[in-house]
Amino acid sequence: MSVFAAACEAAGLSRPEPEYRFCKDRRWRADWAFLKEKVAVEIQGGLHVGGRHTRGAALEREYEKLNELAIMGFRVLLVTPEQFERGDVVGLVARAVCAKE
Repeated sequence: MSVFAAACEAAGLSRPEPEYRFCKDRRWRADWAFLKEKVAVEIQGGLHVGGRHTRGAALEREYEKLNELAIMGFRVLLVTPEQFERGDVVGLVARAVCAKE
C-alpha cells in the first residue's frame, strides 16, 4: 500500500484507487480516485519548469480530461507534486468528502 493510501485510511477516508482509468474510449486516468465519494486527485507536475501542464496543446487535452471527470460527477482536486509530498492532499480530500455529504 502506498504512503498516500495509508495516510488516507489513517484519516478515516476510504482507500483511493491509483491510476484510475475512467474512460473506456480513451487512455485517460485519474492519478488517484475515491470511487465511492467521487473525488479525484490530479497531480499537476512541471508547473514551475515549463512542463506538460503549462503548454497550450497539452493543457487543452488536460482540460478535456478534467471536464470529462467533472461531467461524470467527480470533484477534481488539482494539486502540485510538492503539496502531495507534504501530505496536504489528505486534508483537502477530507474537506471535499465532507462538503459532498
